[in-house]
Amino acid sequence: MCGRFVMVSFDEVRGIVHRIEQRQSLLQLPDWPLVGPQVDGERAAQLLARPNAYPGSRIAVFGSAQALGVEPEGAMAVHTLRSGAWPAGTMAGARGEEASASALDEQGEEAQAGATLRASESGSSEESPGNDAATRVPEYASVSCVETQGASGYAQALGIDYLTWGYAVDWQRNPVFNTRIESALSGRGMWRASIEQRRCVVPTAGFFEPHAQEKIASRRTGRPVKRPYLFGRADGTPTLLAGVFDKGQCSIVTTQPNASVAPVHNRMPLVLEPAEALTWIGGSLDDIAQLADRSRELLAVAPEDALTPPPDSHDDGASSGQLSLF
Repeated sequence: MCGRFVMVSFDEVRGIVHRIEQRQSLLQLPDWPLVGPQVDGERAAQLLARPNAYPGSRIAVFGSAQALGVEPEGAMAVHTLRSGAWPAGTMAGARGEEASASALDEQGEEAQAGATLRASESGSSEESPGNDAATRVPEYASVSCVETQGASGYAQALGIDYLTWGYAVDWQRNPVFNTRIESALSGRGMWRASIEQRRCVVPTAGFFEPHAQEKIASRRTGRPVKRPYLFGRADGTPTLLAGVFDKGQCSIVTTQPNASVAPVHNRMPLVLEPAEALTWIGGSLDDIAQLADRSRELLAVAPEDALTPPPDSHDDGASSGQLSLF
């Protein structure tokens, strides 16, 4: 399952969409720390200072402008956007790592994202990431559209919007924030309309998965929590996750783990190559079924604690954490 990822800014999302539209390679993230034989401590600190998204957060997605309800305004038209603004209701930094690594994982795939985990709520319980004034981010009002050519050869417009991560359901209190690709493609259940008509892409700077067996002491409480691992593209470019959406809500699509993720967790988000993004958004169900196999997707991975120097560390920013390419 995927219950936490590192966010990219709206300006970065615009750049991603523009480069996909131009069929250009994505640019490496300036703060991606897992490039080379060791973790880059300075870059790691910068990455961990980015807002993290949790179920209940408002997150940036791009997809069909028509499906998102965004009117095309010409290439990369932006409305009332403060440059670099983060959406309201997100969390900054790596607070709440134990919430994602423990509480979320125990609730299972396609299941609860506890109300205390919603980034828009406050509280100091073990499950809550916390939400003090310093972690609040500005309100936004923005859309962006770019004309592009769909994977199947038809013209479409890509739109960018912010959606709430997680589908509200009437059969439980908490939202459903992951979608199994196998369930969605079966044509049954709550995902049928979304997978057929409303697919999107969630740009990230990496995602976290909790290890099934390994535990570490929480830095906040000292209690044992599942050890979170950070995953991202080995080339340091943004990690694009497949998603579905409906009525202002979205869910991240998951699939069987590849060799990079399997040692840590039994599911993984469906990570898309940039060239596959338009296929996911506009392709047929047969087209997207071909994307379920992520065995060739090479991801860099490191435990989160390897990215953060110990409290008594006096080094100059170079962490000794080792990069792994499983």
